[in-house]
Amino acid sequence: MDRARSRELLSSLITAIERELSPHQREVLVAIALNGVPIDVLAERLNTTRGALYKTVHDARKKLRAHLGSDLPERR
Repeated sequence: MDRARSRELLSSLITAIERELSPHQREVLVAIALNGVPIDVLAERLNTTRGALYKTVHDARKKLRAHLGSDLPERR
């Protein structure tokens, strides 16, 4: 994938995160996937369970995949 395509995909992903996810989904996804916060730490911080956070991340990723659709590169 060339740089221009990578930048375009990143821009689409950022826009989708901002527009398509609920504030809670955005907070959890960004904390875990981008900032590397351990799920146990985040669960304690948000007073919830690991399972609930895994479900939130799963739902957020599913929503992003559905929104981005064909913009995503094929998995290898």
